[in-house]
Amino acid sequence: MADVDTIQFPCELLEVAPWADPIVEKVGMQPASLYAEYFWLPILGPTAFLLLRRVTLELKQNPSGTQIMLHELNNELGLGPRGGKHGPLWRALLRTKHFGLTMLVGHTLYIRTRLPPLNQHQIAKLPGHLQTSHSRWRHLAAEQPAALQRATTSTIGNCLRQKN
Repeated sequence: MADVDTIQFPCELLEVAPWADPIVEKVGMQPASLYAEYFWLPILGPTAFLLLRRVTLELKQNPSGTQIMLHELNNELGLGPRGGKHGPLWRALLRTKHFGLTMLVGHTLYIRTRLPPLNQHQIAKLPGHLQTSHSRWRHLAAEQPAALQRATTSTIGNCLRQKN
């Protein structure tokens, strides 16, 4: 087994900066939101989702950008000693890129600090009960957008868990 300190990545230090997108900033949800937990987690998978949440928390503390040592992030996420282009951390980064949530330019990772609503194709990939919950969420968002933004996690959670 490789020593955790000797893991090799395509780069060791990654610059991280917010990805400015006024439309997504207006309609999107925070990665730590209940919407993200219910709907983006099954689309992204747990490693990419946790990576996204972790890096956006770093950006909250450093809004103009920050630097992340990939081997440290790998260890902090509990991903084990496998690094490189085929390791779980790099694959998770590429997965967030695939879904348009990050953009890698050189050694800079631009990351959306808010997640857009799922598109129709992504909704269709959700399990049936989550498709129903997403439809309920969209209906609530259309009827009461301000209330949805102010609502507590438990209020939204109860709405999403209601049976037909």
